[in-house]
Amino acid sequence: MEKQLSEKLPRVEVVDALRGFAVMAILLVHSLEHFIFPVYPVDQPAWLNILNDGVFNVTFTLLAGKSYAIFALLFGFTFYIQSANQQRKGKDFGYRFLWRLLLLVAFATLNAAFFPAGDVLLLFSVVGIVLFVVRKWSDCAILVTAILFLLQPVEWYHYIVGLFDPSYTLPDWGVGAMYKEVAEYTKEGSLWVRI
Repeated sequence: MEKQLSEKLPRVEVVDALRGFAVMAILLVHSLEHFIFPVYPVDQPAWLNILNDGVFNVTFTLLAGKSYAIFALLFGFTFYIQSANQQRKGKDFGYRFLWRLLLLVAFATLNAAFFPAGDVLLLFSVVGIVLFVVRKWSDCAILVTAILFLLQPVEWYHYIVGLFDPSYTLPDWGVGAMYKEVAEYTKEGSLWVRI
């Protein structure tokens, strides 16, 4: 009985394969969009523009949304597997998970320095704190919380305020201006010189 409690859940190879697919697809999508700086040569033949557009559209249609969703789902699933393994040993995985989130924040902050709108890994770090908080909740409480998040109350707030005040606009974080500024450096080919 004791041996059974201390055993880990077996490695799920399908999850590893899906994670590999998601990372490969995200890398392909980022490569196509030049890592969020879509600067292309001005003078290129028309056939190359058509080929560029075709490859871009097909890749985005087949991979973009799906790979991000798979990667996000596997983030939560991996948390569950690691937490269940530690629970079988009688340990709380929560604080170890917080340490991993801190490491993820460090890596994501470095990565986000090159992307004006931030990085999805930073978002995972913030959402990971929610996982830490709800890790011991009942299934019913988690379901109610998930439904609340899915209803997107912040977006509903903006919508309702916009209905009553037509002059209301969404907050402008200046992301577009930052991308434009970085794109200018990228066009010149001197981004590293300016950093």
